[in-house]
Amino acid sequence: MIEINDNFRPPTKLLFQLINSSFVRDEFVHVCQTFPTTTAVRFDSETVDVTFDDGATLLAFLESDQVVVAVLNIAQWWAPNDDIDIPLMSERDEFVQLYLTVLQEAIMSMGSPLHSGKDEKRGDVPFSIWRGETGIIVLFLDGHDPQMGDLVLSFWLVPWASFEPIPTSAPEDWLTI
Repeated sequence: MIEINDNFRPPTKLLFQLINSSFVRDEFVHVCQTFPTTTAVRFDSETVDVTFDDGATLLAFLESDQVVVAVLNIAQWWAPNDDIDIPLMSERDEFVQLYLTVLQEAIMSMGSPLHSGKDEKRGDVPFSIWRGETGIIVLFLDGHDPQMGDLVLSFWLVPWASFEPIPTSAPEDWLTI
């Protein structure tokens, strides 16, 4: 079963602004507050929680007032059990198609990704990476998360000031939190 808010449109322009701004909490919060679709920004010493007018939430995790990762979940796919049969594969293919739709929307507002690939270990689940001045955005299908679903389509924002990120494995293997 695929769970998604039909009214949801990823705030890719905001995400792109964030990876071209500071990952210091107060500056990160300020950028989030200035975006027109932001309805609430709450923060404490460990997290920043940004709610958008369509109900979506960007959750940022902090260490010493620095954002170390921010995650915006877009949709989840729940397999009813471990038996993968034809209807489930069709539904999983539909979920991968949703990834491609979100990818096209992201390309329209952020340009072509720096890198795209697939995690062969997990059944060719795709990912794409955009680079900003101070961070990266990774759009990917994260597999087998018992809290969020069997596959989760999400954007991750991570500070990244060093070498160009060219992963050799799935993003969750090299994005350290």
